[in-house]
Amino acid sequence: MQSMKNDTIKTDKQAWERLNESLLLDRSASEKIKRHADHPRDGKPSSMSDQERGEVFQLADEIVYRFLEYLRRDVGPLPFGEFQMLRG
Repeated sequence: MQSMKNDTIKTDKQAWERLNESLLLDRSASEKIKRHADHPRDGKPSSMSDQERGEVFQLADEIVYRFLEYLRRDVGPLPFGEFQMLRG
């Protein structure tokens, strides 16, 4: 999300919106990752089931793939015909 910030996109909210739009992520996808990332990042205890962990890893893997494609292509948002909306 931080990589989406620039001179015109300065807030976290704007950056999340641009990330979701650029990578064709439904907000539920980024929120699912964020839900499981915030507590550990802030040093707070958290837990998840093995099934949740697997889902989060698969979702994160697809998001990283899309981000790398976004960077590699350097042409703006990913094309909808090639990528489907990713939901969490």
